Amino acid sequence: MGEIISIVYQPEATDVTHGEFYRVPVDEASLLAGHGIEGDRKAGRNPKRHLNIMMRETLDDLAMCGYKTGAGAMGEQLQIRGVDIESLPSGTLLKLGDSAIIRLNKFRAGCVWLEQIQGRDCADLENRIGLMATVMESGIIRVGDPVEIIAIPELIDA
Repeated sequence: MGEIISIVYQPEATDVTHGEFYRVPVDEASLLAGHGIEGDRKAGRNPKRHLNIMMRETLDDLAMCGYKTGAGAMGEQLQIRGVDIESLPSGTLLKLGDSAIIRLNKFRAGCVWLEQIQGRDCADLENRIGLMATVMESGIIRVGDPVEIIAIPELIDA
């Protein structure tokens, strides 16, 4: 079982020209099924991109390579530890906290914005900047809440 390490979101009325991923850290957030984090600027725009999730273990490795890895610095909304989401197949379901359920979709792709914020070429970050996820069931999540794998696609079909 894993744990939520940080939660950040971008308020809806945010000017995004700061030269950084503007994120507000919170101790708890409401995940809305079919939408994402309540009040987040990008929530609800793409059904496969409700959340950006990164493993704290990967962020620690990236920090040793000189990347900025504080909460939200890589553009992620959730940092978790103790669950290797990078090795899980697309479609895996995770339970966050008491009731929220998310589906892992695909690895997040880097962009020019990430390179600008990090101040370096990010070509070596492929499959290392987290995964996109869809919120399947709503719920309140908090820093310190458990993260649990509840279904892995190939095990369901076996």
